[in-house]
Parts: sequence; C-alpha cells; structure tokens
Amino acid sequence: MNRQNIYLYSTTFMFLIFFSIHNSQGQDTLRKLNNYFDISQNTRNILPLSEFTLAGHRRFLPDGSLPNKVTNFNLLPTSIVVGSIAGLFLVQKKIQKNMWGDPFPFKVAEDYYYTFSLDKGAHFYMTYIPSYLTSELFMECGMSYDASAIWGAITGLAYLSYIEINDGHSYNFGFSPSDFGADILGSGFFLAQHYSPFLQNFTPKFEYVVPSWIGQQHRDDPGGKPNPNLIFIDDYSTHTWWMSVNVHNLLPEKIQNYWPSWLELSFGYAVYSLMDQQYLQDPKKYDDFNGVAYGNRKLLIALDYNLSKLLLELFPKPNGTLGWIIQTLNYYKLPSPVLEIGKQTKFYLIYPFPSLGSFKF
Repeated sequence: MNRQNIYLYSTTFMFLIFFSIHNSQGQDTLRKLNNYFDISQNTRNILPLSEFTLAGHRRFLPDGSLPNKVTNFNLLPTSIVVGSIAGLFLVQKKIQKNMWGDPFPFKVAEDYYYTFSLDKGAHFYMTYIPSYLTSELFMECGMSYDASAIWGAITGLAYLSYIEINDGHSYNFGFSPSDFGADILGSGFFLAQHYSPFLQNFTPKFEYVVPSWIGQQHRDDPGGKPNPNLIFIDDYSTHTWWMSVNVHNLLPEKIQNYWPSWLELSFGYAVYSLMDQQYLQDPKKYDDFNGVAYGNRKLLIALDYNLSKLLLELFPKPNGTLGWIIQTLNYYKLPSPVLEIGKQTKFYLIYPFPSLGSFKF
C-alpha cells in the first residue's frame, strides 16, 4: 500500500458519500426530517442561479439544488457527511500505520528528481480535487456558498498536509517541500477561482492510460525491487497533467462567436517510461536523464472539450445530477488531437494512442 493509493481510496469514498445522500429514499427522508425540525427553506437564503456559475456557465450540485447564501445546516446530510468522514479517517489511520510503520525522527527529503517533477502535478491535482469535492459536500449540508469554498480548500490542504507530515516521520520517505508547495498551490488555486471568475477559465485535468497499451513501460518501483507499479495513481510513466484554457471566454467579444464555447486548448506535461537508473537496461531508449532517473519528457498542446458546456448546448435544461456528474468528469482529460513537443515533434490524431493516427515532423 503506498501513499498515492490513499488519495485514490479517499476520493472514491467521497463519491460514495454523495450518492448515499442523494438516493431517492434519502431525499424523501431528508424532506420529512427538515419539515419535522422546521428547517427553513426560505428562498431569500438561496443563491440565485445567475450567481452559481463556473466560467460563465451554469454550475451544478449533485441534487440539482442551489447553495445557501447564509449557512443553514440540514440535519440528515450533515450527519451522513460528518459520520462518513470520521469513519474515513479512522480507516485511513489504520492504513497509514501499516504503510508508514513506527514513526522515525522527522526529516526533510526533496524528491523532485525521481519523476522529473511530474509528481508535483499530481500533488496540485490531488489537493485541488478533494477541495472541490468537500466544498460540494459542505454546500449539500447547508453551508453557505462562500464558507464552503473556504472550508473545502482548508480541508483539502489539511488532508494532504497530514500525509506529508507522516511522510516526514517515515523511514522510506521524507517531508518534501516541493510536494507541500504543490499542495498549497492546488488548494489555493481552487479557492482563488471562487473569488476570481477569470481564473475559472483554467481547469486542471488528469489523463492516464495503461503503459502497455501504447508500448510504454510501467514506472519501476523505487523501493528496491524491479516491480512495476500497477496501481495507476502511482504509475507516473503515462500520467499526463493538463491545464485546460477556456479560449472562448478569453477572446474579444467581437470574435467569440467564431470559436465554439465548448472547444478549449490544453497544455500538458508527461514523462513516458520513467526508469530509475538502477533498473536501466537500454539507455538508448530514453531521451532524458537527470542523474537519478531516465524518461522521455513531453510538452503537449491539445484540443480539448469542456464537457459541461457541451452538455448545456445539447440539453439546455439537463437533470441536475447528470449535470454534476458531467461537471466533475470535466476534470479528467479525454483523448483528443495533440501536438507533442520534445526531442521530436509529433502529431497525434487521438492522444495518447499513436496507433490510431500519428506522424512525426
């Protein structure tokens, strides 16, 4: 069990919390309990639809509702969320104890070199996404729109900080300042987007494919055994971290109509076939070496889709739950045409699959 797997399990658990709150029986129970305890549904406390937006288009909560302007907690969702998160941390504590073992004296160990800094994108994203998900949970509980963003960012950063500190007390790892810096940037960027509509035009995304599907190698395990990391969240060999740009919103109004609102540009970074030098067999297969690891670095420019805007163009009044699912899936980068810039320039018709159409310049 490695630390990246903890991120995966925790994020999956958050999704389960959402859907435990929003099944039909739970919604009926919620309405009855709210009426019983006379929890006000005063529409003057509801944020207007025109203000609940993301980069200028409609934003969704899982049940299609709108958040509060002033905090007014709802009994059932709050109980489910508090109980579930408490249970999550109890389970996680046990997992982490098995992983980290007995604590060692705190140490600092920088680690940017083993993935050519690719893992910093993971730390940024893995703090941003929990910040987003917990803020959504808090709004569902009745916390105000503004407070949910603040506490979502705090919770996301606190969660990753807990992991970083335990890394500092572990034998195999160490507290990485660059990891922690990326964590701060991830939660900070999420919160900054809440207050700056301009920043909402930039969306972090993640893309992964099994390395063997595209003729690449799994990242070798750094723990001493040449075992491939088959858990995708830690297999950086075919991770691609993207920042998608909403071109339509950034264009002058006079020419916006010439660019589809759902079509975006993404800028990405990947390092294929990461290999620690102790496992190296054929250095000719690699373009880059940083003194510790080998790999093939790639800078990428892609056409991208804003799934939320595409949904709203196809279905102007979508179901709220479907809208939220699509909104959340928009943080995952789907295959698309890509220009690769590295030791060689290459065009992919559908990145990252070279067999589906690609050519070199």
